[in-house]
Amino acid sequence: MTITIDWKNIENQIVLLALTIFRGYAEEAIKDFKEFRKQTEGDLKAWLEDLRLGNITSQNFKDLVSGQRGLLELKALEKVGLANIALDKFTEGVIQILIATVESIQIQ
Repeated sequence: MTITIDWKNIENQIVLLALTIFRGYAEEAIKDFKEFRKQTEGDLKAWLEDLRLGNITSQNFKDLVSGQRGLLELKALEKVGLANIALDKFTEGVIQILIATVESIQIQ
C-alpha cells in the first residue's frame, strides 16, 4: 500500500497560519516549510507505515512528528525580522497541522 500525504492541503493550511500569525509572509512560510518537508517526508511515510502495521501507537506517531520541530528552520521568516515568540507559535502550528493532516489518512 502506498501512503500519500496531501502536501498541497498542508501548504494551504500553512499559508493561512502565516497570514494569521504574521499578517502576511506566506511566501516565506512556504519556502521554510518546503525545506522542512524535504528533510522529513521519508520519516513521515515510514512512521505512517509503522502506525498502519501496528508497530507504533498513535501517541508514538505524534511524539515522533513533534520531535521533528527542531528541523523546521525558519530562515526565510527570520530574515524579515519576526519576533521569536511568533516564530515559536508558527512552528507549533506547523507541527499540529502536520499531525492532524497525516492522522486523517485512512490507515488500513
